[in-house]
Amino acid sequence: MSVPAATTTETPTGLLVDGVWSTTGATLEVRNPARPDELVGTVAAAGADDVRAACAAAEAAGPAWRATPGPERGRILHEAANLLAQRRPALAEQLTREEGKTLPESAGEVDRAIAFLRYYATAAVEAVGGVYPSAVGERLLYTVRDPLGVVAAITPWNFPIAIPAWKVAPALAFGNTVVLKPSEVAPLSAVAFAAALHDAGLPAGVLNVVCGDPAVVGPALTDDEAIRGITFTGSRAVGKQIQHRVLDRGVKVQLELGGQNPVIVLDDADLDQAVDQAVRGRWAPAARSARRPRGSS
Repeated sequence: MSVPAATTTETPTGLLVDGVWSTTGATLEVRNPARPDELVGTVAAAGADDVRAACAAAEAAGPAWRATPGPERGRILHEAANLLAQRRPALAEQLTREEGKTLPESAGEVDRAIAFLRYYATAAVEAVGGVYPSAVGERLLYTVRDPLGVVAAITPWNFPIAIPAWKVAPALAFGNTVVLKPSEVAPLSAVAFAAALHDAGLPAGVLNVVCGDPAVVGPALTDDEAIRGITFTGSRAVGKQIQHRVLDRGVKVQLELGGQNPVIVLDDADLDQAVDQAVRGRWAPAARSARRPRGSS
């Protein structure tokens, strides 16, 4: 596949397991939606065994990553953000070719991924608990937030680098390990995001990537006993399937499903701004200049 930067320690193949970019017998072609005859790149298509290996690697890497001090986790995320910033022009062009956004939109999405990494790099050094007054003398009440463990992140095609960033960055910042399954329609940007973290020095197994057929990769990932949390953005039908598959295991599930941007506008709201924001939420960024004429109903 095409490498989105001038320098990477290895060629990202789309299958990252235990710190190694691997190849398999199967490949997944990524074509330009505007020019279907144009091959943008290929990624290795994971099978069920690859998914199991990725989950096992994430589970094995968990204790050491959990014990890694927050400032060190944050440093790696900061370095990954710096690498994405260096690779921004090539990443934006690749995103446009694989997913279809205009180049300014693609560059803006890369910027969002950079911002997410930097935000959570800072959050990694913040307090993860609190101390509270006790009703009993000489006793101390406090809370501590512990990582879940291995998190499966399943992301869609429409924001192929921003959504992986906003799912993976917080999970890593707070000591979880991750298996990322990008959309099979637009996996190259997500792979490039993972490559930046890999090149930034993320320890082996902390982030693993499994591209491929969702009918194969999805069930193998959600059914793996190592998975303790799932974050998914996609259709309602698939979200319900995921929820039902893990219900009996008590896996924490976060679902963003088929949203149509509902808005509640209260009586004291500025109606012009409310309409503008509603339009932006549904059609941004194309609607950024849209304005509702004042005085219209």
